Amino acid sequence: MKRINTDVPAEKLTSDIKPETKKDIPQERAFALFSVAQESYCVDLDSIFEILHDFAIMTVSHLPEFFEGVINLRGETIPVVNLRNLLNLASDKTDFPVCIITQSSEGKTGYLVDSDIEIIRSSECQFFPLPDCFTHDEQKFLEGIIEYKNRLFGIIKLEQALKTITERRSENEDK
Repeated sequence: MKRINTDVPAEKLTSDIKPETKKDIPQERAFALFSVAQESYCVDLDSIFEILHDFAIMTVSHLPEFFEGVINLRGETIPVVNLRNLLNLASDKTDFPVCIITQSSEGKTGYLVDSDIEIIRSSECQFFPLPDCFTHDEQKFLEGIIEYKNRLFGIIKLEQALKTITERRSENEDK
């Protein structure tokens, strides 16, 4: 058995290890869990600017089909995406009880979900890589899967989903 000198700082012990051989330790993250149609998703809590339960959507003509309209958030007009339409899920009419507001370099965007939001820490769930059965486009905006209380949630990157699907639909319209 090899004896490790405990008088040596940990940095010295790992400094000779190449980065690709160091074991990645996932940092603590928090997720917002929700449902869209009958599907379960989550987003990294750091990507959320605000969660709204009381809001009014104003319809605007000539928006792409996945936009529901806009909301007024303290004087700021924010486009609102219907996640059911964006993800091409069955579109039963719901009251859209929750709107997740994200902020990116492009501005704020609202995303309508069909359930209330539950916040969990990554230490409360188990991570799985994304299976190969997903399309190339889906792999761009789905980060992986988590299991929490015997349920599976797709980790979705909302801004990337909007960008990827918008690009795909634009390409299809040009054909």
